[in-house]
Amino acid sequence: MKWTLSGTWDEEFYATSVSSQTNKSEPKLIEVLWKSKPPVPGADKYYNMTEFACQLNEMEFGIAPTDSRFRPDQRLMEECLWDAANLEKVRLEEKQRNSEKRWERGEEDMKSVDVLSVQSRQIYTPLWFQKGMDEIIPKTSSYKYTEKYWEQKKMKLWNMCPKIY
Repeated sequence: MKWTLSGTWDEEFYATSVSSQTNKSEPKLIEVLWKSKPPVPGADKYYNMTEFACQLNEMEFGIAPTDSRFRPDQRLMEECLWDAANLEKVRLEEKQRNSEKRWERGEEDMKSVDVLSVQSRQIYTPLWFQKGMDEIIPKTSSYKYTEKYWEQKKMKLWNMCPKIY
């Protein structure tokens, strides 16, 4: 059986069965895959985000130190400390630029590098993805998730992560 997927980002997402034959009397199956929940009380104070969207940034024990939930500028913004958040963002960007310059001059190896922008360089190997031929699009390369993140999380072993904050 084949399915078509449709819906909207803010209401619902569903799958509809597609008949392999042209028999119009055959009923179509419709399965709702996701349906938005009504806004929680006070959602207007949180940019009308859903409860789920707000929970995405909640801290969690045992995550990688590169997780965006550790971004100090983001944390300051959540506390409505806009000026401090902006200063921290500028500090992080400057840190990344300086680290990239040191790396380009050969003064820093990839294990101690603390920049995000070097990930586009061929010498850099992503921690959680492996480059290979795309399984769907012929003659195209793509990155495939290696599942190593969950192994490292289970062992609470993050020493291979760059220091980006």
